[in-house]
Amino acid sequence: MSEIRDLLVNFLKADGLPFYDSLFSLCNGAITVLENESSSYRPKNSKGVSGGLLDFAAKEFEQLPLIIVPDLHARGYFLMHILDYSCPVLGGVSVLELLEAGKVRVVCVGDIFHSEGRCRDRWKVAWKKYYQNDFESDEMVLEMKENLSHLKMIFTLKTLFPENFHVLKGNHENINNESENGNFGFRKFADEGNMVYDFMASHYDEALIHLVNCFEKALPICAVFPECVITHAEPLYTYERGEIIEKMSEVTEGLTWTANDNAEEGSVANTMRNLYGAAYGDDILWFAGHRPVPGKYLLRQGGRFVQIHNPDEENIVIVLPNEKINLENDIYAVNRPFERAGC
Repeated sequence: MSEIRDLLVNFLKADGLPFYDSLFSLCNGAITVLENESSSYRPKNSKGVSGGLLDFAAKEFEQLPLIIVPDLHARGYFLMHILDYSCPVLGGVSVLELLEAGKVRVVCVGDIFHSEGRCRDRWKVAWKKYYQNDFESDEMVLEMKENLSHLKMIFTLKTLFPENFHVLKGNHENINNESENGNFGFRKFADEGNMVYDFMASHYDEALIHLVNCFEKALPICAVFPECVITHAEPLYTYERGEIIEKMSEVTEGLTWTANDNAEEGSVANTMRNLYGAAYGDDILWFAGHRPVPGKYLLRQGGRFVQIHNPDEENIVIVLPNEKINLENDIYAVNRPFERAGC
């Protein structure tokens, strides 16, 4: 058994909340990786730091199988299922083994935190207690145990496999619950944004909150491969390549918050033309999560935009190099060696 796998399983199955020093160290390590990614695939912005674009579309990159992971939402068990998953198109070995060998790329569309509808009842109970000034109720401890153990898994994978494991910023990557920098304060089933912030301030401290905020701000917002583009959400407008690299606030918002039917018609095809230039082709698809789908996928924008986030399933997309994507065949449900987390 892989030592890395054992480490990740220990994070997932730990009894209590992560220790401060462990979280701080792992987060700091992941930030260092993100801020120093190679400009060969992550161009620098005008400030000389890693920009918002991951670009693996150039011919000089070894073209590897690509795994696209929809919204995670505190489902550390889902991430573990992905790492354990093996199938014939991947050579019959696990995704983790392929990561260790540098033979696969994994891109997660974001939304690391918040269990959402899976734990709707737990959120409601925690919300009532929160407004009685109980920031660390039993329900919030369970929620944050899932969030933070999952976050530790993400930190570790990014640090160990910097060129092969990637996470894009989603609209839930907002530990400060701010309404700026392309973010908006978040509430859905409860007052999740404020509840998570106040839990972190109460149980840990502002220094750790600041560090997690730095991690979130260091995440890219768009990934480009020869066969596809990946973001958290549907592009609200048409964007230039340079705007995505700069990670302008309005672009961050437009690639992480767009609701169904709100996007400019043609934003997908037009932005892809800007990203690919002469390499643009009609077979290229744009994948995102953000809005739930009832089955394996939904199509928008004339079939060029593919939504893949079904919170009740554990699906991934496997894109093979130099092969046209077939949505009926290339979306896989991963194995479930662990019991699903309950609330």
